[in-house]
Amino acid sequence: MTVPAGAPDPLDGPARAARLRALRDVLPDEIWRRAWATVGAPPPVSAWREALSLGLALLGGALIGAAIIYAVAFNWQAMGREVRLMLPIVLTAGLALGGRALGFDRLGGLVCLSLACLTAGAALLVHGQTYQTGADAWQLFASWAVLITPWVVLSRFAPLVVAWILLLNLAFGTFWESQFIFFGPRVREVVGAVMIGGANAGLLALWEHSGERHLRAGAGRFGPRTLMLLSASPLTGAACWSVLETRSFGVLATLSIGALGAAVAVAHAYYRPGRRPDLFALTVAVFAVVSVLITGGSRVIFDVIDLGEGGILFVSAYVLALVAGAASWLRTQHREISGGSAAPTTGGPGGGAP
Repeated sequence: MTVPAGAPDPLDGPARAARLRALRDVLPDEIWRRAWATVGAPPPVSAWREALSLGLALLGGALIGAAIIYAVAFNWQAMGREVRLMLPIVLTAGLALGGRALGFDRLGGLVCLSLACLTAGAALLVHGQTYQTGADAWQLFASWAVLITPWVVLSRFAPLVVAWILLLNLAFGTFWESQFIFFGPRVREVVGAVMIGGANAGLLALWEHSGERHLRAGAGRFGPRTLMLLSASPLTGAACWSVLETRSFGVLATLSIGALGAAVAVAHAYYRPGRRPDLFALTVAVFAVVSVLITGGSRVIFDVIDLGEGGILFVSAYVLALVAGAASWLRTQHREISGGSAAPTTGGPGGGAP
């Protein structure tokens, strides 16, 4: 595309979807695709088709897995010990071999391998129930995660990676609550929440950096947004709980609110308009801040000032003001992200270029 003499430079002005379409033949392909994703343009029809295919495949795999679980549970009493032990092992091996035969570069093979990871956990559970090993819950989750790690690495299937991360969260959470006794219960809960929230935030940063390049079906926002929730939830809960705590208020509040504040600051710097806009991430960050402010304000009104029943009116007005301010700020971010013509990255399967 040649710009006539005297005509305005098409590169001048803010990035908009319409302007990027006009520059399709001017910019290099990789730069154009990155710019298209940056302005938050809506995904093309092909991306919706791929997302629908992936969703239906995952739904079918989940239904098959549920059918296997219910069939085994219904016939559990009629099965002998040998059948109980061998059935999940045979199912795991058969599904893994089926996935290998279909190929891990095809969706069917990845779904079979994901089902094999599910039945591997069932095999561990059946073994523990049959022989009454007395293993704690965290040992089951940890063994399950370690057992399927090679398959997760081999498949590089984004939904399976998300399930594996959830399994690691369960293993750490149950271990921390039942085995780690070096802190008191209150401090232990806050420290554990900060640790798991920080670990999930690190995984989120790693996913944003290289997930789209190295994971199959990793171009969408399901994985990062799941990690956003896994990061924000424990940090927000720890901050709110420490604000309500009285004996160790200083230490716990400094640790939890400091961690949450750092996470919110990084999220705003990375997901703000003009960088990598994601309205969902900004909404999660605002919700975390508002939750802590509501908790702290309520404590001040009821415990410090001690307004009694009259404090309910002040808390209601305080909450409404915070929610209104948060909604106004998010609406402003929405306008900046959309740029008047493109939709923000609040949904859509892939966020790719047409």
